Amino acid sequence: MQYKIEVIYTSGWDDACWTEETTDGVTRPLRFETVGSAQAALDEFFADVKDAVAAGNMDVEENPNHYRIAAVK
Repeated sequence: MQYKIEVIYTSGWDDACWTEETTDGVTRPLRFETVGSAQAALDEFFADVKDAVAAGNMDVEENPNHYRIAAVK
């Protein structure tokens, strides 16, 4: 099973549209093999956002409750 990051929109939960580039230059949706690896990516994302806010590059931090890990169907 694979996992993805979802974000809450006004219409409900949906794919956060995180992407990765393959070695041959193709961009594809970012998927994770385990919940733990997806959680690690979220943790890194929130740490990067916190650093950006501290540096003055963003106004506010993201709300962790607006993100979740979901199984890919």
